[in-house]
Amino acid sequence: MDGLKQFAPESALGIVSLLWGALVFLPSMLMIFLGASSFAQGVLVSSILMTMATLISSVRKPAAVQHHDFIVLIVMMSLMLFVLVHYALINITVQSHERASFTRFIVGYLGFYLVLLSAFLVAKAVSNLPNKILKDASAVVLFCLLVNVLVATSRIDFFNTGNIKPSFMFMEPSHIALTASSLLMFWALVSSPFRNVLIAMLVMLWGIYIQNLTTLILFLMIVIVSVRVSLWLFVPAAVAMLSVLIAYYGVGGLTYFVERVSFTPDSPNLSVVVYMQGVDNAFRTLESTHWLGAGFQQLGIATQDGPYTERVLDMSGINSNQYDGSLTAAKLVSEFGIFGIAALITHFVMAIKSFFDLRKFALLSKNAKENYSFSVVLANTVVVCSLLELYVRGVGYFSPMMAMLVISVIVLYIKFSSKQIVADSPDFFEQTKLAH
Repeated sequence: MDGLKQFAPESALGIVSLLWGALVFLPSMLMIFLGASSFAQGVLVSSILMTMATLISSVRKPAAVQHHDFIVLIVMMSLMLFVLVHYALINITVQSHERASFTRFIVGYLGFYLVLLSAFLVAKAVSNLPNKILKDASAVVLFCLLVNVLVATSRIDFFNTGNIKPSFMFMEPSHIALTASSLLMFWALVSSPFRNVLIAMLVMLWGIYIQNLTTLILFLMIVIVSVRVSLWLFVPAAVAMLSVLIAYYGVGGLTYFVERVSFTPDSPNLSVVVYMQGVDNAFRTLESTHWLGAGFQQLGIATQDGPYTERVLDMSGINSNQYDGSLTAAKLVSEFGIFGIAALITHFVMAIKSFFDLRKFALLSKNAKENYSFSVVLANTVVVCSLLELYVRGVGYFSPMMAMLVISVIVLYIKFSSKQIVADSPDFFEQTKLAH
């Protein structure tokens, strides 16, 4: 944990970049090269690597156990116990054992434990990283993502994935957007105004070129959060994006984007139908389980299907989103019912707070920003960007974004409980006031 400080800056930078890169790239690469069915395998392998690295560094230089460590561990154990008890009670009181898949539950439960353990250890390490190492490591990973995007612009399916929009080391453009979102927003915030605008424009142009709504939503989120002036700039940013869309495709070429946001029962767009399938099945499962949910990892097995599932099968021949529900919010509600809704409300409140914290940071001077803990900034960007995976394009619990979200929540708790959000600047809050 604190053990990373024992390494030379170059070595620490290399270790952080390698582990971060593994979490970003490995889940998709295992799907492409080894035929993994989801991100889960790659996330679990990355979690093992990160756990081993942090444990080895801790053995070399043990870190003092803090009061907040016990609080985090108690919350983690309570969460694990809740998931177990909830699953047991649901299968005793609401539905028969025959409908549930104990294998999916126990495998997911053990994986969940591993991700939580890894997240705790990594959060301890990240919360103590110097700003320079964190910023440089994020630059290395972001550069690799940029190279991936540049190669993907060729639209060549190098590895015969059969995807309509091949994305080199990723299965599809949405996966790039979800994985890179917090990194892009972080760099837009800590960079110069010129780089801020450059990052936003590159995201917009890529989203328009590849025709990906998730990427365009990310562009608008980056502008809203990181712009150095009033949020009224959001309006011209949206107008600029629409103008470029029309100039590039023409009015008649916007059919994809129009269909993508037209949530009608007879929509011809598969992505829209899959999205509505997730929402519809979540409400049906809520009703059938008396608002208690079907249990952890039971979506698609012990949950209710509706007419949209039949439409997905008719349109694509497979129910590719059977287990992830199209958006993670729908999966949470389907599996945990009212408790999942409570979790979503809690997260939304956190996201609002993170948004306003990031807005304050965006308006600071360059010197004031250097005195602020970048680990807090990065954690806040993850909390905000996780809205994309929860409500726009989900891939299940075991994804790079969800792993980073758990890490970020722990980092924020550690930093705020120890009052370490500011590095060495007692005048920070005064500068914040002046910036407003």
